[in-house]
Amino acid sequence: MEKLTELFRQCLDSVTHGALILAIAFVVFFMFEAAFRLKERGKSWRETWLDLQYALLAHLFPPFIHFILAIIFGVLAWQFKRGHVNPEISTTQFLAELLGVLFVRDIFIYIRHRVFHTRPVWAFHSVHHSSEEVNWLSAARFHPVENAVESLLEALIFLFLSQIGTDMQVLSLVGVLLGFYNMFIHAELPWSFGPLRYVFVSPVFHRWHHSNAPEAQDKNFAAMFSCLDLVLGTFYQPKDELPDTLGLVPAEQASYPRSYKTLEHAKKKGAITKTGLMLGLGETLDEVREVMRDTRAIGVDILTLGQYLRPSKKHMELARYVTPEEFAQLKDEAYALGFPHVEAGPLVRSSYHADGQRDIVRELAQAKQAVG
Repeated sequence: MEKLTELFRQCLDSVTHGALILAIAFVVFFMFEAAFRLKERGKSWRETWLDLQYALLAHLFPPFIHFILAIIFGVLAWQFKRGHVNPEISTTQFLAELLGVLFVRDIFIYIRHRVFHTRPVWAFHSVHHSSEEVNWLSAARFHPVENAVESLLEALIFLFLSQIGTDMQVLSLVGVLLGFYNMFIHAELPWSFGPLRYVFVSPVFHRWHHSNAPEAQDKNFAAMFSCLDLVLGTFYQPKDELPDTLGLVPAEQASYPRSYKTLEHAKKKGAITKTGLMLGLGETLDEVREVMRDTRAIGVDILTLGQYLRPSKKHMELARYVTPEEFAQLKDEAYALGFPHVEAGPLVRSSYHADGQRDIVRELAQAKQAVG
């Protein structure tokens, strides 16, 4: 019970400290990006809110990892935060230890980063690359599995370094520096560091890592020392150039064939499947009918058809409003194709009458079991 209380306290402290760091980072990087931003329009609030949720989740991992280490290593791990402090350490020795620990830590970051660019674990790291609007807050967007791995590795490395006599003040400063530097290299800034780009990671260097250009794939893995990439053959930073687009490569983004294959795979596994279309984007009714035929051919169970409404001027323009009569006609045709359930109308969304759809899914599952 005592350990659980300690865990809860650490979780609370971690989230509190994380909120404080985010607040400070917001002020610092907001000013930098406002003054030197690469493009006129900043990050959308939708993307910002998503990254904030990832940031909150990320700060819950270290206390749990520490708790697990306490179970594995006993008192040793619990004493970690009360490690060695040398009051007589010289400035030169302190800076040497600091630089050495930062470099060693970046070696492990490079290894972990490069491993997560291989399959099948790329599926976890692709979450980090899913953002097409990269700024300092994008540093927090990681899959929980990768966050757990990173937290565990960091705790083990720092635990080892503390036990071999590394000054705790050095280790504490390393944690802060890595956190802020990670946000810095994700910031939307045009700085490339000139000739120092071959030594230290810059915002432009890391921006190329997030590029979806073919020539930039699997490059620039280091988080602080770009010389690691230079030595290991993964350095890529064209002089005086910036990537045009960021995010996942087109083959990994949502597409009709990929969505179709996903639905087909789910259906083969016995799942009750559902798909939806937003109309009014310039499609013809015949194109809608073609999609309906394709999806029903693989056994999709639930279909929703709704009217696209432009959320803001930043989003795709509305081509036309589909009439209620057209929606009614498409609904009849969908039922004629054999869809067990169809929702179609101007206000329909994929979650339209979700509670009723849940009951429909249950009925479909029960009917399938009865037939089976």
